[in-house]
Amino acid sequence: MKVFIFLFVLIFCMGCSEDKTESLKTLEIVSVKVDSLDVSNLNISLTYALQYPDSKYIFLTNSNLEDSIKIYSLNTDTYKLKNILQISTASDFEAYYVDELDSLIYLFLDEEIAIYDFQNRLIKQQSFGEIKDGYLTNLKPTFFYPYVQDTKIHIEFFPDVEDTYTDPRFYQFPFQVAYDIETKEVTYSEMYYPQEYKEKCYGYNFIPDRFQSTDNIQVASFPYNDSAYIYNTQGKLVDVKYFGTKAEHSFQYIPFEEIENLQREVFDDFNTSMPFYGLSQYIPFAEIYVRNYFSFNKEKNSLNITIIFYDKNWKYIGEVK
Repeated sequence: MKVFIFLFVLIFCMGCSEDKTESLKTLEIVSVKVDSLDVSNLNISLTYALQYPDSKYIFLTNSNLEDSIKIYSLNTDTYKLKNILQISTASDFEAYYVDELDSLIYLFLDEEIAIYDFQNRLIKQQSFGEIKDGYLTNLKPTFFYPYVQDTKIHIEFFPDVEDTYTDPRFYQFPFQVAYDIETKEVTYSEMYYPQEYKEKCYGYNFIPDRFQSTDNIQVASFPYNDSAYIYNTQGKLVDVKYFGTKAEHSFQYIPFEEIENLQREVFDDFNTSMPFYGLSQYIPFAEIYVRNYFSFNKEKNSLNITIIFYDKNWKYIGEVK
């Protein structure tokens, strides 16, 4: 098996009509650098691949994480692949974070966190313990990955509300908290769901993507919302940018108070037919933001996928299907 590495430079040309109305843009690849690594015996997976802003490394894991955890760093300048962690584990692997400066790896194992150095030495292991009002979780390990600043872990928060997304109380809680690994104190962030989520039920794809761009800026985007919510390092909202498709679209909803009166088949059809956004991320080497838009074609019983591109200044580049 070989893993192919693509580093490319994109030039984007806009095809606009004379009246300056928006139209889709053409993406022209003008330079491509391709290399490959022979990883026949490594069993590497791209499922948990991560690259942090301003980092030249791509981090990869092995594909079978039930018996062992192996993490590799791939240098995008030299294509050198290095094994930085290799341990056996009986715990459920959920996510990881690599602290490049201190050469530490944080493993999120169900309700525990374990910290290793690059020599496979266990530095610390502890349980998150009981968290008031909810749980620390990793439902989107690569599109809402936990990250560490000093002693605080910034991680997804899942409120302990029985009916979850069909209960408006669920959206009154922040979607991210900071857990202090030294004191075990949990600090609620000021990162909340958009107002429309608190007023109407849009469906079960409610969990946001949250990623970092340059200068530790955090960006959150929501499946049934066209915007990017931009937060500073303290988790305070500093800006909102349009981050959606230019194609005509809409998001249907059901008032919370009407859900219990709906037939189950009607509610299930509503959930499965609703278009949504997902897989939002910042691509460091290309300095672009990428987001996918998913819509359903009932006649063909198929899922349509549109990939949307914005530059580092949030200027619309184009989208492709």
